[in-house]
Amino acid sequence: MNGTETPRGDMVAEMLSDEDFLQADGFDDAIIGYAEIWLDSGQSRVLAYDREKCIEKLMEDGMERGEANEYFDFNVTGAYVGEMTPVFINMID
Repeated sequence: MNGTETPRGDMVAEMLSDEDFLQADGFDDAIIGYAEIWLDSGQSRVLAYDREKCIEKLMEDGMERGEANEYFDFNVTGAYVGEMTPVFINMID
């Protein structure tokens, strides 16, 4: 992302300015949009991330692929932080 582009998390926040989102730290470039989910309290929206882009970010930060996958599975997708926990999408071509 160059200095003039708006981060995707900010773009989603602008689209849905009346909503609060939890973001996964360090993965802003992997945001692909938002997902609509159902909770006991009703329907809600959470940020959606491209899982592979998250793995690639960890690799850019110096991890090997296997290490990045293990770290991501345990520390990111394995971390429930409440009802607004983001979702991570496995994209297909």
